[in-house]
Amino acid sequence: MDNYVQYHNSEAMGRSCLEIEEDDNFCIGTNKPVAQRLNGHRIWLIGGIGRPREYYLIYYFFVDRVEVDEDEDRFRYRVTGREGRYFHKPVLWNPYPWFKDFLRSQQNFSMGLRKIAPIFVEQLEELASAANEAAASVARPARACGGGFGDAETNRRVEEAAVEVEIIFR
Repeated sequence: MDNYVQYHNSEAMGRSCLEIEEDDNFCIGTNKPVAQRLNGHRIWLIGGIGRPREYYLIYYFFVDRVEVDEDEDRFRYRVTGREGRYFHKPVLWNPYPWFKDFLRSQQNFSMGLRKIAPIFVEQLEELASAANEAAASVARPARACGGGFGDAETNRRVEEAAVEVEIIFR
């Protein structure tokens, strides 16, 4: 499996990389013909915003579909996947000492979709793993201190009933 990086330039795209949400699905657009050979490979989406530039890891995914995008004026190919990892809090890359070398290896993201050298794949995987651990450590206390009763629909009905009772007894 090879790893590729796709860059999301917030200003050029008209949408901040920090506004990309999980329900937007795993997808990139590219004009690179290599897109036709990406099935089974992993793509890391990096976003850039502001001056000085801040770079964020938004998500990665495994490609399971590549199609010619007839409707899109900007990109010829639409590359999608169902499996991947979305970072609910995008990870700022700039502070990492290896990031400048990575940026240089990608020619400051000026060439579009590009393969990532194995040494940087290791760094990205470590970064993703650390982000996963940080998210898990934040999530555990929230689960532990909640009541843990009911599913979303049951909780909604209980809340509606409680509001009705409160109105009746006012």
